[in-house]
Amino acid sequence: MASAPETIAQHVLRALMALSVVFGAAQLGIYLAEEGIAGFAEPWRAVVYGMLVAAIAADFAAIVVLDRKRKVHAARMVARGLVALLLLAFVFDVLFVASTPLSSVLIFQFVCTMVYQMANDPNLDRHAPREGGFRGAIPLSFFNLFWIFTICSVLGLIGETLVSLVRDGHWESRAGFVFGPFSPIYGVGAVLITAALNLFHDRNPVALFLIGGTVGAVFEYFAGWFFETAFGIVAWSYEGHPFNFHGHTSLPMAAVWGLIGLGWMKLALPYVMLFIDRIPLRMRVPLTAVGAVLLLTDAILTVVALDCWYQRMLGNPISTPWQELCAQHFDDEFMRKRFETMSMWPVLADR
Repeated sequence: MASAPETIAQHVLRALMALSVVFGAAQLGIYLAEEGIAGFAEPWRAVVYGMLVAAIAADFAAIVVLDRKRKVHAARMVARGLVALLLLAFVFDVLFVASTPLSSVLIFQFVCTMVYQMANDPNLDRHAPREGGFRGAIPLSFFNLFWIFTICSVLGLIGETLVSLVRDGHWESRAGFVFGPFSPIYGVGAVLITAALNLFHDRNPVALFLIGGTVGAVFEYFAGWFFETAFGIVAWSYEGHPFNFHGHTSLPMAAVWGLIGLGWMKLALPYVMLFIDRIPLRMRVPLTAVGAVLLLTDAILTVVALDCWYQRMLGNPISTPWQELCAQHFDDEFMRKRFETMSMWPVLADR
Protein backbone atom coordinates (compact mmCIF):
# COMPACT_ATOMS: atom_id res chain seq x y z
CA MET A 1 0.00 0.00 0.00
CA ALA A 2 1.34 3.41 -0.94
CA SER A 3 2.36 5.65 1.92
CA ALA A 4 0.49 8.86 2.61
CA PRO A 5 1.77 11.93 0.80
CA GLU A 6 4.00 14.19 2.80
CA THR A 7 2.54 17.43 4.08
CA ILE A 8 3.95 20.93 3.80
CA ALA A 9 4.51 20.89 7.57
CA GLN A 10 6.78 17.85 7.25
CA HIS A 11 8.87 19.59 4.60
CA VAL A 12 9.07 22.73 6.74
CA LEU A 13 10.20 20.72 9.76
CA ARG A 14 12.93 19.03 7.76
CA ALA A 15 14.03 22.38 6.38
CA LEU A 16 14.31 23.76 9.92
CA MET A 17 16.37 20.78 11.02
CA ALA A 18 18.63 21.13 7.98
CA LEU A 19 19.06 24.85 8.71
CA SER A 20 20.12 23.90 12.23
CA VAL A 21 22.97 21.87 10.75
CA VAL A 22 24.05 24.68 8.43
CA PHE A 23 23.77 27.47 11.01
CA GLY A 24 25.68 25.52 13.62
CA ALA A 25 28.55 24.70 11.28
CA ALA A 26 28.66 28.25 9.89
CA GLN A 27 28.67 29.95 13.28
CA LEU A 28 31.39 27.67 14.62
CA GLY A 29 33.46 28.33 11.51
CA ILE A 30 33.01 32.09 11.84
CA TYR A 31 33.91 32.03 15.52
CA LEU A 32 37.05 29.96 14.99
CA ALA A 33 38.05 32.15 12.04
CA GLU A 34 37.73 35.30 14.15
CA GLU A 35 39.05 34.04 17.46
CA GLY A 36 40.88 30.83 16.64
CA ILE A 37 41.92 28.42 19.36
CA ALA A 38 43.28 31.43 21.22
CA GLY A 39 39.70 32.63 21.68
CA PHE A 40 39.41 30.00 24.39
CA ALA A 41 41.25 30.34 27.68
CA GLU A 42 42.52 26.78 27.24
CA PRO A 43 42.85 24.80 23.97
CA TRP A 44 40.96 21.80 25.34
CA ARG A 45 37.86 23.94 25.61
CA ALA A 46 37.96 24.63 21.88
CA VAL A 47 38.29 20.91 21.20
CA VAL A 48 35.41 19.96 23.50
CA TYR A 49 33.18 22.71 22.15
CA GLY A 50 33.96 21.70 18.58
CA MET A 51 33.06 18.10 19.41
CA LEU A 52 29.77 19.22 20.96
CA VAL A 53 28.82 21.33 17.95
CA ALA A 54 29.81 18.52 15.57
CA ALA A 55 27.72 16.01 17.55
CA ILE A 56 24.74 18.37 17.50
CA ALA A 57 25.05 18.86 13.74
CA ALA A 58 25.33 15.09 13.23
CA ASP A 59 22.20 14.51 15.33
CA PHE A 60 20.22 17.05 13.31
CA ALA A 61 21.39 15.41 10.10
CA ALA A 62 20.38 12.00 11.46
CA ILE A 63 16.91 13.31 12.31
CA VAL A 64 16.46 14.65 8.78
CA VAL A 65 17.53 11.32 7.25
CA LEU A 66 15.42 9.20 9.61
CA ASP A 67 12.38 11.41 9.15
CA ARG A 68 12.81 11.27 5.40
CA LYS A 69 12.78 7.47 5.62
CA ARG A 70 9.61 7.63 7.76
CA LYS A 71 11.46 6.26 10.77
CA VAL A 72 9.82 8.84 13.00
CA HIS A 73 10.13 6.86 16.23
CA ALA A 74 13.91 6.59 15.80
CA ALA A 75 14.09 10.29 14.88
CA ARG A 76 12.25 11.18 18.08
CA MET A 77 14.71 9.14 20.13
CA VAL A 78 17.61 11.03 18.54
CA ALA A 79 15.80 14.31 19.22
CA ARG A 80 15.51 13.45 22.91
CA GLY A 81 19.23 12.89 23.16
CA LEU A 82 19.78 16.07 21.18
CA VAL A 83 18.05 18.11 23.89
CA ALA A 84 20.68 16.99 26.40
CA LEU A 85 23.50 17.84 23.98
CA LEU A 86 22.06 21.30 23.33
CA LEU A 87 21.72 22.05 27.03
CA LEU A 88 25.27 20.85 27.64
CA ALA A 89 26.56 23.02 24.79
CA PHE A 90 24.66 26.03 26.12
CA VAL A 91 26.16 25.55 29.59
CA PHE A 92 29.61 25.21 28.03
CA ASP A 93 29.01 28.35 25.98
CA VAL A 94 27.99 30.38 29.03
CA LEU A 95 30.96 29.17 31.05
CA PHE A 96 33.78 29.22 28.55
CA VAL A 97 32.80 30.83 25.24
CA ALA A 98 30.36 33.67 25.98
CA SER A 99 29.58 34.10 22.29
CA THR A 100 26.18 35.69 21.67
CA PRO A 101 25.97 34.47 18.02
CA LEU A 102 26.73 30.90 19.05
CA SER A 103 24.21 31.10 21.90
CA SER A 104 21.62 32.36 19.43
CA VAL A 105 22.23 29.37 17.17
CA LEU A 106 21.90 26.97 20.09
CA ILE A 107 18.60 28.59 21.05
CA PHE A 108 17.37 28.33 17.46
CA GLN A 109 18.38 24.67 17.38
CA PHE A 110 16.62 24.01 20.67
CA VAL A 111 13.42 25.61 19.36
CA CYS A 112 13.61 23.50 16.19
CA THR A 113 14.05 20.35 18.27
CA MET A 114 11.11 21.32 20.46
CA VAL A 115 8.89 21.97 17.44
CA TYR A 116 9.86 18.64 15.87
CA GLN A 117 9.04 16.72 19.03
CA MET A 118 5.73 18.50 19.42
CA ALA A 119 4.75 17.85 15.81
CA ASN A 120 5.59 14.14 16.06
CA ASP A 121 4.44 13.40 19.59
CA PRO A 122 2.15 10.33 19.61
CA ASN A 123 1.54 10.67 23.34
CA LEU A 124 -0.45 13.88 23.39
CA ASP A 125 -3.36 11.76 24.57
CA ARG A 126 -2.04 9.57 27.37
CA HIS A 127 -4.86 7.06 26.91
CA ALA A 128 -4.67 6.79 23.13
CA PRO A 129 -2.87 3.94 21.32
CA ARG A 130 0.83 4.66 20.95
CA GLU A 131 3.41 3.67 18.43
CA GLY A 132 5.16 0.66 19.93
CA GLY A 133 3.54 1.21 23.34
CA PHE A 134 5.52 2.50 26.29
CA ARG A 135 7.00 1.27 29.51
CA GLY A 136 6.91 3.13 32.77
CA ALA A 137 4.51 5.22 34.80
CA ILE A 138 3.92 7.77 32.03
CA PRO A 139 5.06 8.38 28.45
CA LEU A 140 8.12 10.63 28.59
CA SER A 141 6.77 12.89 25.86
CA PHE A 142 7.66 16.55 25.50
CA PHE A 143 4.06 17.45 26.34
CA ASN A 144 4.05 15.57 29.65
CA LEU A 145 7.53 16.70 30.71
CA PHE A 146 6.87 20.33 29.82
CA TRP A 147 3.77 20.51 31.99
CA ILE A 148 5.45 18.64 34.83
CA PHE A 149 8.23 21.22 34.68
CA THR A 150 5.80 24.13 34.62
CA ILE A 151 3.52 22.88 37.40
CA CYS A 152 6.39 21.94 39.71
CA SER A 153 8.18 25.25 39.05
CA VAL A 154 5.09 27.11 40.25
CA LEU A 155 4.25 24.79 43.16
CA GLY A 156 7.88 24.71 44.25
CA LEU A 157 8.04 28.49 44.35
CA ILE A 158 4.80 28.71 46.33
CA GLY A 159 5.94 26.06 48.79
CA GLU A 160 9.38 27.56 49.32
CA THR A 161 7.93 31.05 49.76
CA LEU A 162 5.44 29.84 52.38
CA VAL A 163 8.11 27.91 54.27
CA SER A 164 10.34 30.98 54.24
CA LEU A 165 7.46 33.17 55.42
CA VAL A 166 6.66 30.87 58.35
CA ARG A 167 10.31 30.28 59.27
CA ASP A 168 11.65 33.82 58.91
CA GLY A 169 8.50 35.82 59.55
CA HIS A 170 8.79 38.01 56.47
CA TRP A 171 8.16 37.90 52.73
CA GLU A 172 11.15 37.05 50.55
CA SER A 173 11.30 36.68 46.78
CA ARG A 174 12.24 33.13 45.83
CA ALA A 175 11.74 33.49 42.08
CA GLY A 176 14.13 31.81 39.68
CA PHE A 177 13.22 33.68 36.48
CA VAL A 178 13.06 37.41 35.84
CA PHE A 179 9.36 37.10 35.00
CA GLY A 180 6.59 34.94 36.36
CA PRO A 181 6.02 32.78 39.44
CA PHE A 182 8.58 30.14 38.55
CA SER A 183 11.40 28.44 40.39
CA PRO A 184 12.94 26.26 37.68
CA ILE A 185 15.13 24.35 40.12
CA TYR A 186 12.00 22.46 41.21
CA GLY A 187 10.74 22.00 37.67
CA VAL A 188 14.02 20.58 36.42
CA GLY A 189 14.32 18.40 39.51
CA ALA A 190 10.83 16.99 38.93
CA VAL A 191 11.59 16.24 35.27
CA LEU A 192 14.88 14.52 36.10
CA ILE A 193 13.38 12.42 38.88
CA THR A 194 10.41 11.49 36.69
CA ALA A 195 12.70 10.43 33.86
CA ALA A 196 15.05 8.53 36.18
CA LEU A 197 12.34 6.69 38.13
CA ASN A 198 9.79 6.20 35.36
CA LEU A 199 10.83 2.64 34.53
CA PHE A 200 11.16 1.76 38.22
CA HIS A 201 7.85 3.17 39.43
CA ASP A 202 6.56 -0.25 40.49
CA ARG A 203 9.81 -1.43 42.06
CA ASN A 204 10.81 -1.71 45.69
CA PRO A 205 10.48 1.67 47.49
CA VAL A 206 14.09 1.33 48.62
CA ALA A 207 15.21 1.34 44.98
CA LEU A 208 13.14 4.45 44.29
CA PHE A 209 14.62 6.12 47.36
CA LEU A 210 18.21 5.34 46.37
CA ILE A 211 17.83 6.32 42.71
CA GLY A 212 15.87 9.47 43.54
CA GLY A 213 18.40 10.49 46.18
CA THR A 214 21.32 10.00 43.81
CA VAL A 215 19.71 11.88 40.93
CA GLY A 216 18.55 14.73 43.16
CA ALA A 217 21.90 15.16 44.88
CA VAL A 218 23.85 15.09 41.61
CA PHE A 219 21.49 17.66 40.11
CA GLU A 220 21.71 19.91 43.17
CA TYR A 221 25.50 19.71 43.12
CA PHE A 222 25.68 20.52 39.41
CA ALA A 223 23.24 23.44 39.71
CA GLY A 224 25.17 24.93 42.63
CA TRP A 225 28.48 24.43 40.82
CA PHE A 226 27.16 26.00 37.62
CA PHE A 227 25.81 29.15 39.27
CA GLU A 228 29.01 29.61 41.24
CA THR A 229 31.35 28.91 38.32
CA ALA A 230 29.40 30.93 35.75
CA PHE A 231 28.32 33.96 37.78
CA GLY A 232 29.86 33.68 41.24
CA ILE A 233 26.35 33.14 42.62
CA VAL A 234 25.72 31.28 45.85
CA ALA A 235 22.02 30.45 45.97
CA TRP A 236 22.36 27.86 48.75
CA SER A 237 25.20 26.47 50.80
CA TYR A 238 25.64 23.41 52.97
CA GLU A 239 29.04 24.48 54.27
CA GLY A 240 29.36 23.29 57.83
CA HIS A 241 26.72 20.61 57.35
CA PRO A 242 27.83 17.01 57.91
CA PHE A 243 28.91 15.07 54.83
CA ASN A 244 28.59 18.05 52.47
CA PHE A 245 30.16 18.10 49.01
CA HIS A 246 31.82 21.48 48.40
CA GLY A 247 28.78 23.12 49.98
CA HIS A 248 26.58 22.36 46.96
CA THR A 249 24.81 19.35 48.43
CA SER A 250 25.13 16.90 51.30
CA LEU A 251 24.35 13.34 52.27
CA PRO A 252 21.34 14.36 54.40
CA MET A 253 19.99 16.32 51.43
CA ALA A 254 20.44 13.25 49.26
CA ALA A 255 18.17 11.44 51.72
CA VAL A 256 15.65 14.28 51.41
CA TRP A 257 15.79 13.98 47.62
CA GLY A 258 15.23 10.25 47.98
CA LEU A 259 12.08 10.83 50.03
CA ILE A 260 10.93 13.46 47.54
CA GLY A 261 11.43 11.03 44.66
CA LEU A 262 9.54 8.28 46.46
CA GLY A 263 6.65 10.57 47.37
CA TRP A 264 6.59 12.10 43.91
CA MET A 265 6.28 8.80 42.05
CA LYS A 266 3.89 7.12 44.49
CA LEU A 267 1.68 10.02 45.57
CA ALA A 268 2.04 13.26 43.63
CA LEU A 269 2.71 12.27 40.01
CA PRO A 270 -0.61 10.43 39.47
CA TYR A 271 -2.56 13.52 40.55
CA VAL A 272 -0.39 15.84 38.48
CA MET A 273 -1.03 13.65 35.44
CA LEU A 274 -4.77 13.72 36.12
CA PHE A 275 -4.57 17.51 35.97
CA ILE A 276 -2.48 17.45 32.78
CA ASP A 277 -4.91 15.01 31.17
CA ARG A 278 -7.69 17.56 31.62
CA ILE A 279 -6.10 19.80 28.99
CA PRO A 280 -8.34 19.37 25.90
CA LEU A 281 -6.63 17.32 23.22
CA ARG A 282 -7.08 19.91 20.48
CA MET A 283 -5.57 22.60 22.73
CA ARG A 284 -2.51 20.64 23.81
CA VAL A 285 -0.21 21.52 20.94
CA PRO A 286 -0.95 25.28 20.82
CA LEU A 287 -0.94 25.69 24.61
CA THR A 288 2.28 23.76 25.01
CA ALA A 289 3.97 25.53 22.09
CA VAL A 290 3.05 29.01 23.35
CA GLY A 291 3.96 28.12 26.93
CA ALA A 292 7.28 26.63 25.88
CA VAL A 293 8.20 29.72 23.85
CA LEU A 294 7.32 32.03 26.74
CA LEU A 295 9.25 30.00 29.30
CA LEU A 296 12.23 29.62 26.98
CA THR A 297 12.25 33.39 26.44
CA ASP A 298 12.04 33.91 30.20
CA ALA A 299 14.94 31.51 30.75
CA ILE A 300 17.09 33.21 28.11
CA LEU A 301 16.40 36.67 29.53
CA THR A 302 17.25 35.37 32.99
CA VAL A 303 20.62 34.00 31.90
CA VAL A 304 21.39 37.23 30.01
CA ALA A 305 20.32 39.36 32.99
CA LEU A 306 22.49 37.32 35.37
CA ASP A 307 25.47 37.64 33.04
CA CYS A 308 24.99 41.40 32.71
CA TRP A 309 24.67 41.69 36.49
CA TYR A 310 27.90 39.73 36.82
CA GLN A 311 29.66 42.01 34.34
CA ARG A 312 28.48 45.10 36.22
CA MET A 313 29.70 43.64 39.50
CA LEU A 314 33.10 43.19 37.88
CA GLY A 315 33.06 46.86 36.96
CA ASN A 316 33.12 46.20 33.22
CA PRO A 317 31.69 49.00 31.05
CA ILE A 318 28.43 48.51 29.14
CA SER A 319 29.44 47.60 25.60
CA THR A 320 26.64 45.58 23.99
CA PRO A 321 22.94 46.14 23.25
CA TRP A 322 22.06 43.30 25.64
CA GLN A 323 23.96 45.02 28.44
CA GLU A 324 22.21 48.31 27.70
CA LEU A 325 18.84 46.56 27.79
CA CYS A 326 19.64 44.89 31.10
CA ALA A 327 20.98 48.11 32.61
CA GLN A 328 17.62 49.75 31.86
CA HIS A 329 15.22 46.96 32.81
CA PHE A 330 17.22 44.56 35.01
CA ASP A 331 19.49 46.87 36.97
CA ASP A 332 21.27 45.97 40.21
CA GLU A 333 18.34 46.96 42.41
CA PHE A 334 15.90 44.87 40.38
CA MET A 335 18.19 41.84 40.46
CA ARG A 336 18.79 42.08 44.21
CA LYS A 337 15.07 42.32 44.92
CA ARG A 338 14.06 39.66 42.41
CA PHE A 339 16.71 37.16 43.54
CA GLU A 340 16.86 37.98 47.24
CA THR A 341 18.28 34.62 48.26
CA MET A 342 21.18 34.81 45.80
CA SER A 343 24.52 36.30 46.73
CA MET A 344 26.88 37.20 43.90
CA TRP A 345 30.64 37.05 44.49
CA PRO A 346 32.41 37.49 41.12
CA VAL A 347 35.67 36.28 42.66
CA LEU A 348 34.13 32.80 42.93
CA ALA A 349 33.45 32.58 39.19
CA ASP A 350 35.84 30.72 36.91
CA ARG A 351 35.27 31.99 33.37
